Amino acid sequence: MRRRGSPGVLVRRGVQALALALGACLAIPLAAPVAVASSVPTTAAATSTTAPTPTAPTQAATPTTRADTAAAGLMSRYQASSGLFSAQTGFDFAAWWTSAVALRSIIEHATLTHDTEYRWAIANTYDKNVAGGNWGTGQFRNEYIDDTGWWAMAWVDAYTLTGEQRYLDTARAAADWMAESWTDDVCGGGVLWSTEGRYRSAISNDLYLEVNAALHRAIPGDIVYLARAVQEWRWFRGAGLFDADGLVMDGRDAVDGGAACETRTAKYTYNQGQLIAGLVGLYLATSPSSDTGEDPAAAVLTPSERAELLATARGVADAMTTTGILNRPATVLGASTQVLMDTCEAGRDPVGGGSACGGDGPAFKGPAVRGLAALDRLLADHPYSAYLHRQATAAETAARTADGLYGLRWFPGSSDPAASATPKTQGAALALFDAVLTLPARRVTATAAPLLPSGAVWYRRPVTVTLVAPPSDPHAALELAVDGGPWQRGTSAHLEDGVHTVLARVVDTPSAAVPETVLHLAVDATAPTVTATVDPQQRTVSLEARDEGSGLRRTEYRVGDEPWQQYTGPVTFLADGGTLEYRASDVAGNTSETATVVVGRWAPPAAPGTDPQPGGGGPGTGGVVDPTVVGRVRSTVTLSPRPRHLGTRSKPAARRLRVVVRSSAGRPLRGKVVITLRAKKLRAKKLHAKNAGKTVVLHRKARAYSGRKVLKVAHRALPSPGTYRVRVVYRGSSTVAPSRTAVTLCVR
Repeated sequence: MRRRGSPGVLVRRGVQALALALGACLAIPLAAPVAVASSVPTTAAATSTTAPTPTAPTQAATPTTRADTAAAGLMSRYQASSGLFSAQTGFDFAAWWTSAVALRSIIEHATLTHDTEYRWAIANTYDKNVAGGNWGTGQFRNEYIDDTGWWAMAWVDAYTLTGEQRYLDTARAAADWMAESWTDDVCGGGVLWSTEGRYRSAISNDLYLEVNAALHRAIPGDIVYLARAVQEWRWFRGAGLFDADGLVMDGRDAVDGGAACETRTAKYTYNQGQLIAGLVGLYLATSPSSDTGEDPAAAVLTPSERAELLATARGVADAMTTTGILNRPATVLGASTQVLMDTCEAGRDPVGGGSACGGDGPAFKGPAVRGLAALDRLLADHPYSAYLHRQATAAETAARTADGLYGLRWFPGSSDPAASATPKTQGAALALFDAVLTLPARRVTATAAPLLPSGAVWYRRPVTVTLVAPPSDPHAALELAVDGGPWQRGTSAHLEDGVHTVLARVVDTPSAAVPETVLHLAVDATAPTVTATVDPQQRTVSLEARDEGSGLRRTEYRVGDEPWQQYTGPVTFLADGGTLEYRASDVAGNTSETATVVVGRWAPPAAPGTDPQPGGGGPGTGGVVDPTVVGRVRSTVTLSPRPRHLGTRSKPAARRLRVVVRSSAGRPLRGKVVITLRAKKLRAKKLHAKNAGKTVVLHRKARAYSGRKVLKVAHRALPSPGTYRVRVVYRGSSTVAPSRTAVTLCVR
């Protein structure tokens, strides 16, 4: 951040910019180089291969994700005439290093999406500026070591994307330029921030670490760049650049003529993320070689030092994502979170004060989130995925303008984002959205209860679906949609019969393209229904089964005590009649209750005005039970004592009539029983299935047990001696068919 330099440096930079604009040349004094042999000559451009410059597409592709939108917005601020990302058409000195950061975001986006649309801009920026006519000595080098480092990393990434050797050569030339600013005589080492001073900024050294580690990985057999990276880290960890919380401070400055050094304590987001990126790069650079199985850095980096790289990176990341200095509490889409910011965004800038971040600050958060994402990808537990996803959600909701640009502040309640949207803020937003693309998908886990038996497809009970947030974001807000319905906040859904599709996802902005968890369920908790139809003339019973859920699997029946068999057509009964039981099962495994239909013994129709024969049907039924009783279990009525003679006048207590009503299958008996003598009603009682296991005496206290009812008629109700016709009718219930009988009694 240029405001961190001394006033003299700022004046010199302004003078140089003016002189270059007028076509003047300024000599740039260099510090003595370190005693490390350069792997390429500083005139690497002379040996570089060149490629034809692609032309800009006539029509850009339609953005499909927020990262695509951010990339398109950034390219809308690209000036083809200068090859920089700027609001002005001519060469913009204030956009020099931030254009390197923005270009790196474009390159990263192209790498992630395999998009070739922006390659023309990469080549155009290179061709327009590699000679150094606008600033510096060529090969994207100038007196500011951090500027050179930003460009070096951009060209390493461009080489990785395109394979063009010229980009790698320029990156090496820039790295060698940075190495020449290393001195051991002040502050114990480190590269300078500017070749015209003695200040060792953290950002220059962060970049020096990442650049050399990246070049080592890009160049087979390299030892020079790896040695420089290791040298940088050993200096940095002991330079006093970490505060008590683990945050990286701004740099070390020589005082007392270089006799001592003091630390500038300001904290910025990009210092944290850029050091993390360098540590991750060095960790990967010292991984065992895939070709030989040997560690190429074994001689320069001990195992404990290598382990320290990730431990330090994690400590910085923890501090960066939790400190109130670089985060602001906010509520985003109903969830409380911390939103990344630099101090200048909240009016707490320790240098200039106010809320303006100047020409540099708006670009800081891009490198911060890029480094944090690189570490998260390397760690098995992905501890920073949730934080990064929330930054993306916050930026999308608070910083996006109507035309797809992004402003400075990512936290809600900030000023109009359009007023602060620049290529620098746009590059930071693109870096954030691309970083999120590289993280593990935040997939919601959806579980169903009860558990489905192994091999089963259909649930036979209503199902409750429960959502669990992804491990990387355990406190994320969740939403679900059932069977094509609208998205609704929640963590569970109750499903009845039917085939269902449940979608679940983390709550985010519509353009975030959050991956959805899809759960398909089939529920059938209802047994089939079976209807029996009696044909009195043909003496047949037909069955019709239906199932609205999983579908019918089998309808079966049995006659009397015969084995169950599959129903294939109407069942015919002979003259003796019989009992038919039936049931049906469905694909899910539900089985209906066993129902019974009774076909009575065939008998000729009774003459008008006469009683039917015992066991027969009603008048005109042909001996078949009334079809309305089909589906209910059978009942029988018996009279006792036998023989049918009741008492004498001398023994009236013996003159009692005993009536027994029974149901098949042990069904509880409900309904009314009526006993008549000719036209006189002797007894009527409504049965209730109470006090199971007991006998009912109707003229006393009603008691019952399942499947059998006993009624007694007191002697007082019986007539005087003589011969009588007694009829008993059980009128049935919803589950037990009616029945009747009639006998001739002799009362003595």
